[in-house]
Amino acid sequence: MTDPFADRSGSADPAGVPLQGQARKILVVAVLADSLVNFRWNLLETLVGLGHTVVTAAAREDAHDGITGKDVVGQLGSLGIRHLPIPIQRTGNNPLADLRTLWSLIQVCRRERPDVVFAYSAKAVIYGTLAAWLCRVPRRVAMLTGLAFGLVDDGRRTLAHGLARQLFRLTFRACDGLVFHNPDDLATLRGAGLLPAGLAVQVVNGSGVDLDHFRPADLPEGPMTFLMIARLMREKGVCEYLDAARVAKRLRPDARFLLVGPLDLRAGQIQEGEVRAWEQEGIGEWLGSVADVRIPIGRCHVFVLPSYHEGTPRTVLEAMAMGRPILTTDAPGCRQTVLPGENGYLVPVADREALAAALAKVLAAPGELPAMGAASRRMAEDRYDVRKVSRATIQAILG
Repeated sequence: MTDPFADRSGSADPAGVPLQGQARKILVVAVLADSLVNFRWNLLETLVGLGHTVVTAAAREDAHDGITGKDVVGQLGSLGIRHLPIPIQRTGNNPLADLRTLWSLIQVCRRERPDVVFAYSAKAVIYGTLAAWLCRVPRRVAMLTGLAFGLVDDGRRTLAHGLARQLFRLTFRACDGLVFHNPDDLATLRGAGLLPAGLAVQVVNGSGVDLDHFRPADLPEGPMTFLMIARLMREKGVCEYLDAARVAKRLRPDARFLLVGPLDLRAGQIQEGEVRAWEQEGIGEWLGSVADVRIPIGRCHVFVLPSYHEGTPRTVLEAMAMGRPILTTDAPGCRQTVLPGENGYLVPVADREALAAALAKVLAAPGELPAMGAASRRMAEDRYDVRKVSRATIQAILG
């Protein structure tokens, strides 16, 4: 079998994407610079291949810097893309900091004079779109990779929640196009009356996955191994995974449970001591952040993500592409990745008992895993090929 961990190769396939007239200058605004390489590489590469000039803007200090080891500026430069650091924070509600973000993006728009501004991630969407609108950029397109704070009606009626909601409402009015990663998020915003009449919307299959980079890998020898990859946040379902693993371990002491991902240092999130205590019980192993997720995926038999809500979970797509069955939640963005009984199982959100039962079901039927893994790979090829997703996204960007 071809080495599933070989280096990425090949180039973007722009076939099927119309140039849409003359080449344009496109400003892509993100929050984390790292995401431009990790999640938008094929999109950017294809835009450049189509003859467009691309400039990117993202945080001056990337929370992933030093974790992934990627030279983002250098890699973007290899495509002929100039990268502009801007003051923007992924989280926080400091109005002065947000005003600095808006002013910085206004200056970028005035200096660069783009034909199109394309923004993704919550704060980039708000301030990138509003800056483009204030500077009269001809076309403004935003992409929601999930529902951010202010867009989910979770019963909170705080001032910060209301302000975020109104900022999004204003942002959507300033958009020429809006891209979603799943149909549930689109339905939620339409139902809430947040989308203006006549706004062009499009649903794409998440960020897609590079099927050449994430190749099928044989299931490993040895005890059945489960893997979860996520930032260690409560809403990712990490606590449910830890507890369900504890229950399953009592039933099958030989089962192994791996956890990959960095801590989230915000107050109220999972603390290192919680995960270390889980390790000390002998339940599983926390591997921290890894530079190449293909290595832990290759070590597992089943991939688990009990998230409360996603746009479309990239880690699930990567595991599917490598031929792994999926256990995830019947939640927006997650449910689209599983055909129950065919390539995995769905469990209710925040239901530790149901997740534990699903783990036990898988442990009792190891012979089903190869067929489920093959079904995951087929679904990745049919729905989530990054080249197909990039083409659909570019059509929305260019209009």
